[in-house]
Amino acid sequence: MIALLIDVPEAIYLQTRAFKYESPNVDTVFLTQCAPAWPAAVDLSITVAKFVLLFVVPLSFMAAAYVQIVSILWHRQLPGPPPVTHHTPTIEVPPQQ
Repeated sequence: MIALLIDVPEAIYLQTRAFKYESPNVDTVFLTQCAPAWPAAVDLSITVAKFVLLFVVPLSFMAAAYVQIVSILWHRQLPGPPPVTHHTPTIEVPPQQ
């Protein structure tokens, strides 16, 4: 539903353009393309708004979620008994006389 609302301006303002072969004897359309019919400033503002709504906002939510996950995992104690530390015995050598 949100995706439909975001694309409503483009659905309203898109127009088709036909690219024809440049010859007086041939009337052939090579390509028909949809292009926005609004000024460049409006196109830039819609592109920036889509970038913020479709990239920056979801990325910030994901980053916040991952920060919370890392924080919880970082401060959590490991399950099970504490790890055993192995101490190597030190051998004292008597001083030589």
